[in-house]
Amino acid sequence: MGANISRAAESAAVFLNAQGHDPRTAITGASFPWSAIGQLSHLDSNGILHLCTATLVGPDVLVSAAHCVLDENGKLASVHFKAGLRNGAFLAEADSVQVVAGTLSPELGKGADWAVIRLNQRLGDRLGFMKLSGAGLAKLPLTVSFAGYSADFQEGKLPSLVANCTIHSQFPDSSFAHDCSSDEGASGGPLFQFDSFGGTAILLAVHTRGFSNESFAQYTVSEANIAVMQPALEQTVTNFLAPKSIANPNIGLFVNPQVF
Repeated sequence: MGANISRAAESAAVFLNAQGHDPRTAITGASFPWSAIGQLSHLDSNGILHLCTATLVGPDVLVSAAHCVLDENGKLASVHFKAGLRNGAFLAEADSVQVVAGTLSPELGKGADWAVIRLNQRLGDRLGFMKLSGAGLAKLPLTVSFAGYSADFQEGKLPSLVANCTIHSQFPDSSFAHDCSSDEGASGGPLFQFDSFGGTAILLAVHTRGFSNESFAQYTVSEANIAVMQPALEQTVTNFLAPKSIANPNIGLFVNPQVF
């Protein structure tokens, strides 16, 4: 009997284009950067399979959302990654050997809802990986692309791409409002751009959830999705990529949440 499935998200929204259509298209290719994006999962003690999206940002390093790596007790879980997952087939898979989360309470620290994961295999050597950098967020609004495994798109069996969407504004907790369409399962997906040469994909922020102005009435955006990028996330990735940066590669590390 198969496991029940939970796709992590909080009321993320689909924004129709000017023609009134869903702007998402299916990603069917297996070349970079699509090869660096995959599905992240873990099975909890109740037999529920939790599904999210994650992106390679180094040979053996992923980024995703913090709520995607927490078990039903709010503790860090061991996670599994399938790169380039398409209708059950995938390019490569690996397990986590280390997980770092920006917060263990993502519902309270939304700006710290990020995770960095070290894998037991160097998938990025073969599949490629994005460069993580929040430098481009200094000037908003910013046009980006977004990819993720949304449950309402092809039943979550194919990743979807929004080729042109916008990061509109930054909140005090270092989270960002954007209009890149998504649904459950796309949490942890990358908001990215290509560099001026068109070869390197720059991951600017990590999608986490949605909100409405019912709870954020002080902001001018009436409805949006949320993405995060904190200096702590960038520094954690830098540490993971440094040679012999971690002496004890065990699951259970945690970065105290900070507001920048």
